[in-house]
Order: sequence, then structure tokens, then C-alpha cells
Amino acid sequence: PLHEVVAGEPRVQLLGQTLVDNIFVLPEHGNVLCSWYHQRLDRYNRTWWRVGRRAATRLREDFQVRLAMAFRDNAHAVAGREQPELKLEIRPWPMSGCPLARSFLEFAAQRHQELGDLGSPSLAACPPHSLRPETLRRILARLEAFELLDPGTVEGASPTSLGFVRLRWEAVTALTLKAFCAK
Repeated sequence: PLHEVVAGEPRVQLLGQTLVDNIFVLPEHGNVLCSWYHQRLDRYNRTWWRVGRRAATRLREDFQVRLAMAFRDNAHAVAGREQPELKLEIRPWPMSGCPLARSFLEFAAQRHQELGDLGSPSLAACPPHSLRPETLRRILARLEAFELLDPGTVEGASPTSLGFVRLRWEAVTALTLKAFCAK
């Protein structure tokens, strides 16, 4: 999107190229902008992984309930089943349209104090778009309320799909009963 806007403005293109040449072109290494950018994303993504691990350990039940809520309005029920099979597709990076990623990011923002010190970079420094699909899959695999499905096992999945997440009814029922009994 930014590239399309800048494409029509030669002076902006020239200014951008001048910045890149002055900051990211090193005599011995050439243009290091892409390398720098991907390394920054890797660092941020490692913080998201620490957030997920910590949430799965310290706030497990609340974390699973919050993620399960993403299914409420976004999953597609499979017709003809007594209990609908709820599943969501894991979206490619950047995951801005992924309901599970959105729920995870909202949970992290709301409960960051309870997660404690996550090291460097801090959670506040991590842009939401730096969460990667593989990291979300690894986090969901740690939680009993979710089952990861490979795209080849899901009817109608596109060849470029990264997979799906299915809600496990038994685990959700157990979470609900536990929450109900606690009140």
C-alpha cells in the first residue's frame, strides 16, 4: 500500500532512496535494510512467544477462554453434527485479519502486568504485525482447548493455507464448569 502511494511521487521516492543509501548501505555489506528489518521482526516475535508461554502458564484458563471467544463470531459450523465443529483458519503474515491473533494480542495488551517482565524487547515495543503464524500455532499447541489441523486434512482448504484450529468441546466444557463452580 505505501509503495503504491510513493510510486506516484518521484521526489518522495528519491528521498526514501537517499535515506536507505545513507543509513542502510554499509561499505563492506551493501544494503542491509531487509536483513535488519527481518531481524527486528524475529526479536519482536520471540517476545510474542514469551507472552504466549507465560500466559499459558500463569493465566491458562483465562487465556484459553479469551482465545476460544474468537470462535464465537468467526467460526463456521459444520452442518449435520450434533455439536458443531468450530474451526478457524490461521491466516498468513501479517495476521491482521486473523481472529485468533486479534484475541491473543488483545489478551496480551489487557493482561500485560500479570505476565511480568518478558525481557527485551518489551511487550510495549512489539508492533502487533510482528506476531507470526508459526508462533501462534506453537502457542495454541500448548493449550488443551485447541487442536491444530493441517490444511491437507480439511476439506476445501486452499493449497496456500497454513492450517486450521479446531475448538475441542470437551476442554471448553471443562473450562466452563470450572468457571461456573468457582463463582
